Amino acid sequence: MRHLPIIVFLGLGFVWGSNFIFMKWAAEAIDPGQIAFCGCCLGSCRSSFMRR
Repeated sequence: MRHLPIIVFLGLGFVWGSNFIFMKWAAEAIDPGQIAFCGCCLGSCRSSFMRR
């Protein structure tokens, strides 16, 4: 249990950082405005499921 905060911190960093890597990859294929729009749509879908 002593290492749990470190594991949680590394997991959070991985999830947070992977988002930026995916956006960089998507920027090669689609317009930055579309990336922002898709991010907003996915964020609103995620929050609507969390409200239930």
